[in-house]
Amino acid sequence: IPILNYYLYSVNSSDLGLNSVESLIYKGTLNSYTFSNLKTSEKLFLRVKAENHSGFSQISNNFEFVAQGIPDPPINPVITNFSNIQVTIFWMMPLINGGSDINSFNLYRQMYSNGLITSPSTLVQNILVGTNTYTDNTITSGSTYKYYLTSINSIGESIESEGIIVTTIAKPSKPLNLSLFSRSSNSLTLLWDNSIDN
Repeated sequence: IPILNYYLYSVNSSDLGLNSVESLIYKGTLNSYTFSNLKTSEKLFLRVKAENHSGFSQISNNFEFVAQGIPDPPINPVITNFSNIQVTIFWMMPLINGGSDINSFNLYRQMYSNGLITSPSTLVQNILVGTNTYTDNTITSGSTYKYYLTSINSIGESIESEGIIVTTIAKPSKPLNLSLFSRSSNSLTLLWDNSIDN
């Protein structure tokens, strides 16, 4: 006996009890159906049954599916410490993981001067989940950097987080005009000009 129709239903809950509500999504002779325009992290509970001239089959197993996409970027990145040799960045996990667990973060850096980016983005480090802080030891003293982060799951890489800008501490200039201030038979006093900047 030929199959007349398949009926694909969306169920409002994984619970198959009396409180579950079915919505008919597809009725037709094909034994496949393609969903499109799903929202990231949208959860579907689906089941199907068949019909021929004798009536309807039993309902199929309940199929659960979560639509996946790229995650949101890390939240609220901040500089927690910096010096002339290192910068430490802290961030928070994004609220939306795209329906797939976030496995790592990418930390990027750009040179920054007078409100303008002066170098391409450089990947500083890929950081595994479980750590939400990183110390960059590859900086130059007295330079300005812009940092941002992305989140990565099995689907791909998020957009960039909010950027954070920091100017590292510069080394002081060398003292000038070292000279003799006074001396005696058993002592010596030297004098020099203060560094122009500290």
